[in-house]
Amino acid sequence: MKSLFLDTNILVDLVCHREPFVQEAKRIFALAYIGRISVGICALSYVNTVYIAKKYGYKIDEIVESLKK
Repeated sequence: MKSLFLDTNILVDLVCHREPFVQEAKRIFALAYIGRISVGICALSYVNTVYIAKKYGYKIDEIVESLKK
């Protein structure tokens, strides 16, 4: 199984639905969900993603729900 360490930008793409990158981000997380790959994410990436998503105008509830999925 391949392991990936994801950059903050992948999370931001996913949470903020940034085109054209959101589809690739979804694909990465879908592969992780079904067990084809494993992913690692730095804890600080979550904090940075929340900060950036709030700058994009997303509400904290939307951000947290997106990260939980």
